[in-house]
Amino acid sequence: MSLLKKAFLCGLLVVGCQLSTASTDLLTLQDSGSGAIQNYNLFGIQNTYSYETFSSMMVSVSPPCGLACLPSPFPGSSTVIGGFYVFDLSGVDFAVTSATLEVQLRRENAGSSSSLVNLFGFETVAAGDLLNLSSLSSESELSNALSDIQGGAQYGQQVVPGWTPPIPPLQTFVIDLSDAALGTINSFGGLFALGMSVGNWGEAVEISGATLNLYGDSESVPLPGSTSSFTGLNIILLKAALDAKKTTNQDGSGN
Repeated sequence: MSLLKKAFLCGLLVVGCQLSTASTDLLTLQDSGSGAIQNYNLFGIQNTYSYETFSSMMVSVSPPCGLACLPSPFPGSSTVIGGFYVFDLSGVDFAVTSATLEVQLRRENAGSSSSLVNLFGFETVAAGDLLNLSSLSSESELSNALSDIQGGAQYGQQVVPGWTPPIPPLQTFVIDLSDAALGTINSFGGLFALGMSVGNWGEAVEISGATLNLYGDSESVPLPGSTSSFTGLNIILLKAALDAKKTTNQDGSGN
């Protein structure tokens, strides 16, 4: 084998050493805050909004009901509760390619039917306001916030199975977030909010604290040693091979 070929193979070996290793980033964030906004409507006469900030909340929808049925607390009333989580994305320093919300859920009432929890994006209410719900002082602001919790871009959904007594423990679900959620996450550098609601009337789901898992591929990074040093070694090897080739040709003994 000629020296030139050997140098070429050495060069390939060095280039192979320069191939980068792709690493998968994972950043796990606990929620910075959570809570719920409730609307209570009695016969259309009393229509009030309230808010709660606590780590354990209930997302529920009770249907409008006539005098023939007795939803809590009064006949002819309806109650709508929307939950939310807020996360601080200031520590995210990579492009997020996938994300999951890890949350504990349980259907509130016993029964064989399941419930569907929907996740939505926020479009009209600032996430910071949700961390300080007392700033939403007027009923119109709370109404807008509740509507926002139940609308916007679809970020994900999860079926919560029914159960029979005794009451089961909260079950952990890992919900894949949609492309719409990823777009929002990658365009935000601060607070990121998720709204939560139940898909069907007359259902309620209990919810505990949530974790946001963010995944992304880091840019390729060289293995130990600088690219410039590898490049310099390539040049040295190639020059040595060419010089050796020139010498052997002059001696008339080249291959």
